[in-house]
Amino acid sequence: MACLTNYTVHCREKKTGRIGCFLFDIEHYRRTGEFIAIGEIYDSLAEFYAGTKPSQRQGIYIDRQNMQDKR
Repeated sequence: MACLTNYTVHCREKKTGRIGCFLFDIEHYRRTGEFIAIGEIYDSLAEFYAGTKPSQRQGIYIDRQNMQDKR
């Protein structure tokens, strides 16, 4: 599975079990494949975009199958 952004869209956060949109800990994901929020968990993508700055949202490429990270 590959991630193309540093945030989720309607995914389950590991610690809380809550489903939503949130910035996640990239290193933790790389090691475990689990999404751990590093801030607020928003109920919708619109709320997430309104509650975060464009500079916080980044395009990335993490391929968990091959454990490659290309930024």
